[in-house]
Amino acid sequence: VTGGNISAASGDDGMHASGNLTISEGTIDITKSYEGIEGSIVTIDGGTISVTASDDGINCAGGSDTGSTDRMGADQFSAQEGVELNINGGTINIDGDGLDSNGNFTMAGGTVYVCGPTNGGNGALDYNGTATVTGGTLIACGAVGMEEGFGDNSTQYSVLHDLGSTVSANEKLTITDSDGKEILSFTPTKTWQSVVFTSADLKEGETYTITAGSQSETVTIDGIVTSNSKGMSFGRGHGGGRGF
Repeated sequence: VTGGNISAASGDDGMHASGNLTISEGTIDITKSYEGIEGSIVTIDGGTISVTASDDGINCAGGSDTGSTDRMGADQFSAQEGVELNINGGTINIDGDGLDSNGNFTMAGGTVYVCGPTNGGNGALDYNGTATVTGGTLIACGAVGMEEGFGDNSTQYSVLHDLGSTVSANEKLTITDSDGKEILSFTPTKTWQSVVFTSADLKEGETYTITAGSQSETVTIDGIVTSNSKGMSFGRGHGGGRGF
């Protein structure tokens, strides 16, 4: 996709490629889908993308899309070779289970907002290989239980943080620095408790305040990945699989 305006509503995939799917420009609005954007390798270099999905907003997996147990959306615990999600640019808004790669996930640019799952059996970020961030901005909110963050093979700082209790829908989330300057903000339209965020503005040793509804908690960046999570990634923001 190199330009134009695409609007789609589907009972299955909003956009599907059995091989590679690359978006470099254009406006894509998927208002209804099971999985919004699907392919073995999905690369987003630019454009404005909005996805509403009952399952994954973006899904990367190998195999056929037959509706059987080997359909592309089927979860597998081992990383699939030749399966990648690459985000290098663009503005992406996801309302669904989030970003799912059965292989690797790399982010080098762009701006991504994920209003993720309310079910603890899913994560706003879900990957079977590695998740690496070197640039860009992302805020992904979801449930506690299967949450995952970026791996320590990244070069840009990121945080995976679970709040003490669930946040109501339509409560604004803000992340501010020690001077009270707003670094990031997002208003999820569903309940959530876990958030992953990354930005070039994050600095090691700095303390940031996460505020959502009546909750306000601080986090100090103590490494390339900072996490208090006890979910499936065991709080590490691992770089090598699901932690099983």
